[in-house]
Amino acid sequence: MDLNHLSIPENRASNHQFSSPEGTSDSCSCAQVAGSEAQLHRLEAHLAKTEAELRLAKEREAHLVAEIRRLEAVCCPAGERALAEAEHLLQLKAEFVNNMHHELRTPLYGILGMATIGLRAEDPGKARHACQRILEAGRRLSELVENVLSFSHLDAGRRVLRSAPTSLGKLLGTVARRALAKATSKGLAFEYRRGGCPPGYCMIDGKQLNDILGHLLDNAVKFTDEGNVTLTSERDGNRLVFTVADTGIGMRVDHVRQLFRPFEQADGSTSRRFGGMGLGLALTERMVQRMGGTIRVESTLGKGSRFEVHLPYVEAAEA
Repeated sequence: MDLNHLSIPENRASNHQFSSPEGTSDSCSCAQVAGSEAQLHRLEAHLAKTEAELRLAKEREAHLVAEIRRLEAVCCPAGERALAEAEHLLQLKAEFVNNMHHELRTPLYGILGMATIGLRAEDPGKARHACQRILEAGRRLSELVENVLSFSHLDAGRRVLRSAPTSLGKLLGTVARRALAKATSKGLAFEYRRGGCPPGYCMIDGKQLNDILGHLLDNAVKFTDEGNVTLTSERDGNRLVFTVADTGIGMRVDHVRQLFRPFEQADGSTSRRFGGMGLGLALTERMVQRMGGTIRVESTLGKGSRFEVHLPYVEAAEA
């Protein structure tokens, strides 16, 4: 056999070359790049959004911090003032309770003591004197209790204003006689000046007006050791004007400002020297306001005080 002429079939499998269609590899690379770029764009967009949200959050945080600081600047002093005011009020109430205990106990002990003396006295004169002292202490005790109850009712809005046709001349005459008796017992001069006050009737709460003038005159007598006390009444257009003046101890300017605050007196020495619970003028101011009026005060330390009450005037027919 001629080996030279022997032909062996070509092993195509062993020499087979795999090939893809033209351009397929380039297409895959482009798709991958495009996908990566799209993903990158999405990430950049998300990052930009996150950065914007972060900036907004920081702006809000800065705004909140500024607002907190502003509120702290406003509220902290206000809170401190409110706390100081509350503590001051608690102190005043504690002093009021102590004063009330003393003020109520003094006439009560007087009543008990004089009652004992009166029962043991064989002399009718001594027994009569003891009864007179008991009567005075009882009236004082009644006034104190009445003041506390009146202030409580006014503070709670339970005191009803009862306006009725009232004779000012008769009412003021009663008030003046009572003040004259108290001033005379202390060695003071008292004068009632009725100026242009209308002689007829007017619509007013007579009991409340009586209480207002009574408180002012009682204070004037209490805080005056020598000199005089004066009550003046007049009409000024559609207003009634009542003035109570004295030549007493007077007050400093800072004491005048706190004069109408409940439980408060000029100072501790005043309550110790003159007694009282610090309700009279606070009660007086609230009664005046309930009647639609105003109250003013002028005072000079060592020279005396002057209280002026303005109330609406409404003419009325005789009751």
